[in-house]
Amino acid sequence: MNRVNTLRWADAILDDARDIARQHVGHDGTLLNGMELFYVARLVSAASCYRSAGLTLLSNRVYHFARRAALYGTSENVRDAWESFDRLNAAGGCPI
Repeated sequence: MNRVNTLRWADAILDDARDIARQHVGHDGTLLNGMELFYVARLVSAASCYRSAGLTLLSNRVYHFARRAALYGTSENVRDAWESFDRLNAAGGCPI
C-alpha cells in the first residue's frame, strides 16, 4: 500500500473511533460499557497506520490518546477528550 492510501486508511480508522465516541456514549459523555475495547483498538490501529506513513508526531499523539482511553476506560468523558485532541492538533502543541 502506498503512503497516500495508508493515510486514507488511517484517517478512516480514526474517523471510526470518533464515530464510536459520538454514538456510544452516555449522557455524561463517557463510553458505554463494552465499547472501550473497540474504541482503543481503532485508535491504536490508526496510530500504527500514521507511523507506517511516516507521520510519527501524529502517530504519537494518537497513541497517547489511545493510552488515556485504555487507562480511564469508561470513566473519561470522550467528548471532552476529542475536543482536547482536536485543539492540540490545531495548535501543534505537545500531547503531555
